[in-house]
Amino acid sequence: VYEKPASSGMGAALQMARTRGMLGEERESAGRMFDMKGAGLHAYEEDKEKSGVNLQYYDEFGRKMTQKQAFRQLSWKFHGKMPSKKRRERRMAEVEKQMAEQSKDRAMEYMGA
Repeated sequence: VYEKPASSGMGAALQMARTRGMLGEERESAGRMFDMKGAGLHAYEEDKEKSGVNLQYYDEFGRKMTQKQAFRQLSWKFHGKMPSKKRRERRMAEVEKQMAEQSKDRAMEYMGA
């Protein structure tokens, strides 16, 4: 069987793959989001099920962090930088305040005593 060499470029390689049936079906659509013209390599089909992956981030005190806060912590650690002394002190005061509120016995406050 005589085959044409695909050494003349990407177009020749794609044509060879099409003739062998290696690319699957081609669908014509337009727009950047649905760019399936040509090779048919991408399958932009929405999953009907959610992936079920839920990332939760916690700081060193066990408090939940937002995605933005977690990224900042990761970035500081990676680059070897830290927030300023004033911001660290402010954060520690906030943590201490939250810890004090959690450890308070509020049963007496609710009973009116």
